[in-house]
Order: sequence, then C-alpha cells, then structure tokens
Amino acid sequence: MKRWIIFTLLSLSLFILGCANSSTNTDFIENYKLNIGDYNSVQVTIDGVKVLESNDKSKIEKIIKEINTSKRESAQELEFENPPEGLITLIGKNEVEIAFFKESSRTLYGDYYIHTDFEFQ
Repeated sequence: MKRWIIFTLLSLSLFILGCANSSTNTDFIENYKLNIGDYNSVQVTIDGVKVLESNDKSKIEKIIKEINTSKRESAQELEFENPPEGLITLIGKNEVEIAFFKESSRTLYGDYYIHTDFEFQ
C-alpha cells in the first residue's frame, strides 16, 4: 500500500512538472509572435541590397503570418556554417529585425530557427 501511494505521488509530481514546463515553453514561444497591427512598413535586404520596401498591408500580413505560423525550433542548439544573408525589418510601433538565410529561406528570430518559406528576389 505504501509503495502504491509513493508511486502515485511521484507520478503525479512528474505530471505536474511536465505540464508546468510545457506551458512555460508555450508562453515563451507566444512572446515571439508578431502582431500584424503593430507594423505599417517592411524592408527586406539580401547581401546588403534592398530588394523590397513596402507599406502594403497585405505583404506585411503575409510575411508576419509566415513567421508566426511556421514550425520553430530552438536555435541555441544549432550551428550554422554561414551567417544569414538577409534581413527583414518590420517598422511600426517598434522596429523588429529578423534575419533569414537566402538559400533555405529559413529565419532567425529571438532564440528560434523558423521554417519559413520566403521567396525574395
């Protein structure tokens, strides 16, 4: 009987810890989501050359939705052979710079490597 109680308490404790960690991780990821209404302009540069500058809300929304909805993984455990060649700058209430890789079209934002699929020319 004592073993069963100890086992039950231990299992419950591990379950509660697991839930607490997953919600903290979700909150952390949510903090890196961009609010579409906060930005009114976007600039994109590749290798230091500006390839896009726009105030078009639909373009801004498309870029932000791609960043917010794409798969994310922690960039802290990843090593990159070369640094990102591109930079997306969102301008509005504040300015946010998001690096991206030209070849893979993946982005780096905060501590995350995001599996975006941009095609900037």
